[in-house]
Amino acid sequence: MKDHAGPELKGAAPLLDRKRWGLVFLLYLVFVVYGSLVPLELRHVPFDEALTRFSHIPYLRLGAVSRADWVANIVLYVPLAFLACVWVLGLRRAGPRSYLGAALILACCLALAVALEFTQMFFAPRTVSLNDLIAEAIGSLIGVLLWVFGRRRVFQLGLDFAHGGRESVFAAIVVFSALYVVLALFP
Repeated sequence: MKDHAGPELKGAAPLLDRKRWGLVFLLYLVFVVYGSLVPLELRHVPFDEALTRFSHIPYLRLGAVSRADWVANIVLYVPLAFLACVWVLGLRRAGPRSYLGAALILACCLALAVALEFTQMFFAPRTVSLNDLIAEAIGSLIGVLLWVFGRRRVFQLGLDFAHGGRESVFAAIVVFSALYVVLALFP
């Protein structure tokens, strides 16, 4: 299946290579899984007990200090969902099939979040909570929406930055501003 890049993204063949995006997605997925299970200290919990505990997963009242972890979970899942969309759906024009694909990717990201939260039951000193699942769902939704509404702009910023000149300065300012806003959410 070939992507239709549109006139504003012509000449960006390496950037449009979905196989490369698949590799980037898989590497980022490994990062998410690893980061969710660190420090990789396995503890024995009988499977039935883990299921029972997980079925009563608590919603924690978070203070300002815990807000950083909550925001980090959101930020962690935005690129995951966005990269999955780019890999699977590419940059083609959004239509009914690609919207269905985006919804399926969102469902897969949510399933991954649930699976990782459940797996954390077997790793000390990980804390499992509804807060994490909510944050990961928000991040996944933002990533999918970024693909639906902003994928061309994101890639155009990347192209502008790579080509240099005034466009690269503007692209750098936009990326810096976005990162600044994200970092401002941390306490």
